[in-house]
Amino acid sequence: MLSVDVCRGVAIVGMILVNATAYFHYAAPAPVPFFLLHAHWSGFLVADFVFPGFIFIVGVSIALSLGGQKEVGGIPSTVYRRISLRALKLILIGVLLSNLYAWYAEIDLSKMRYFGVLQRIGVVYGVTAILFLRFSPRTLAAIAGAILVCYSILLYAPYPDGAADLGVPGANIVSWVDRLMLGEHAFYKGAAGYDPEGLLSTFPAISQCLFGALLGVFLVKAERSAGVAVRLGAAGACLTAAGLTTGLAHPIIKDLWTASYVLLSTGVIVLILACAFFVIDVLKRYGPVSHFFRVFGVNAIAAYVLHFVLSFLIAAAPFVALYGQAAKLLPEQAAALAPVTAFLALNWFAVLWLWRRGILIRV
Repeated sequence: MLSVDVCRGVAIVGMILVNATAYFHYAAPAPVPFFLLHAHWSGFLVADFVFPGFIFIVGVSIALSLGGQKEVGGIPSTVYRRISLRALKLILIGVLLSNLYAWYAEIDLSKMRYFGVLQRIGVVYGVTAILFLRFSPRTLAAIAGAILVCYSILLYAPYPDGAADLGVPGANIVSWVDRLMLGEHAFYKGAAGYDPEGLLSTFPAISQCLFGALLGVFLVKAERSAGVAVRLGAAGACLTAAGLTTGLAHPIIKDLWTASYVLLSTGVIVLILACAFFVIDVLKRYGPVSHFFRVFGVNAIAAYVLHFVLSFLIAAAPFVALYGQAAKLLPEQAAALAPVTAFLALNWFAVLWLWRRGILIRV
């Protein structure tokens, strides 16, 4: 489904923009648009949408790719082995990327980071794909809901270091488990340390991926009609409103992947999918903008790995010089987007080269 490829591309482009902006902000250093940086602890900005948006689309893709296999029944063991192998490869690539720049200086396994973006995607993909093959949509919905409810209750549970306070980074049992299990391997160090892609916070990400799989089941059977697009838009609007509303009582926190964060970010990506579905799959209008995102979407993991490996370039002399020239004409925050855009273009030409040669890199 073209609209799903496009939405996957939107998420990947968002990841590249957000990561490049943050890297330039801290390495140059330079002021950047605030909405392209992650919210400090609680809150929701553009930067906070892209990762869960990709997780949700992973779920949709699972339903689109494995739905036929599930309908046939009698799923062979080779399917499970293929899922497990793909999940393992994502995790291993993620571990390499999480430690890549540290290992340039010294390979010290005692200080390596175990977790990260691709690791979470690998775990979430593997668990969700297996659950999808084993259970009915109704059971999957129950599992996803139960995970969110139980996880939300857990966040308010007391922990050995004190009482839970979601207004304070690290003051919760989820972060405490990260400190206990990961120690020096946690991303944020110290007495209040934790990992934003840590252990227990992976569970609500699995829930979000399951929601994506449920939407994928719907899309497989749905007509390519304006009515379906309206239903998708209504669902996205309701989820967005639910996330904002619950966020008044239960904070929207990316690093904890709270239920309100799941609802809000799911609502946003469903709204984007509804628009893409209407324009591309219903109206059959596939133009340059759709193509731009689709080229990224069909080679999503390759694009992510490439941008991560090349991220040091964003602080290289040509990009800094581009910022200096742009700052003569534009406010500093707007000027910072010049090297970020150039870096995105560099990645675009790379994935476009793959596209034109029909190369799809599957992990």
